[in-house]
Amino acid sequence: MLDVLRLNSIAFPAIGAGVAGFSYTDVAVQMAEVICEELEKRPTPVDVTLYLLDRLGRMKELDWLVFFVEFARRTPRLKPIPNPQKIKSAGDESEPPPQPTDEKWVRMKRRNNLLLPIAKAEDQRLDLAQRLVALIATDREQEKAQLRQQKQEVEDLVLGWLNELEGLAPTNPAQQQKTRTALCDMLANRFSRDADYRRMAGNAGLNLEKIAFDAAAVNSWDQILLHAEAERRVNALIDEALKERPADTGLRAAATKYLSAHSVWEG
Repeated sequence: MLDVLRLNSIAFPAIGAGVAGFSYTDVAVQMAEVICEELEKRPTPVDVTLYLLDRLGRMKELDWLVFFVEFARRTPRLKPIPNPQKIKSAGDESEPPPQPTDEKWVRMKRRNNLLLPIAKAEDQRLDLAQRLVALIATDREQEKAQLRQQKQEVEDLVLGWLNELEGLAPTNPAQQQKTRTALCDMLANRFSRDADYRRMAGNAGLNLEKIAFDAAAVNSWDQILLHAEAERRVNALIDEALKERPADTGLRAAATKYLSAHSVWEG
């Protein structure tokens, strides 16, 4: 439709996150994959805008943050449309400003995408803590339990984002090996059966015949990660692990550090 109508911009709602009831994380992941795939094929830039409408009044501030952070995490390779006023004209002989390398661009953009959500989430955590303090002397136990749960969810989210932010610093081979070992140990500890990691690798779209599985789970996971990197399926593999253990903050933190250290931002 963009080509037929000769348009250079399009807006999307968060398809499936309303009445359909899909989680904001899952919707963000699926939309990012489809939109990125289409934009990378196009010969001309397209301005894409996403909207979230709380029509049913169910969303919390954390839901908005999660959606846009998860979407941004999978789109770092997309660059903003250049300002037409800054595009070099035919007669302009001045040297263009230096552009960041692809890796620097990815890290810089991902870092900037995290700073505001972290600040917003910290504000929300403080607000929840203050509301909890105000209820200490009351017998409203159900309300206090809800606030504690919400506060814990925010703290877990911020911790994951802070770990990722730390990993966006320049890395070296030693750091990459350290994060690989930590993630392999974590995965092997949680998914130690041959049937488990074969199933997860298959669900992530990997060709099992190309993976050198080993009797030791930790060695098998190392080979799975190597193959996933080569096939650009690391995010899909980690998503499979987190689907089975969505509340596992240790696994999420290890995965985040691994992705950052290896610059595996696939979209």
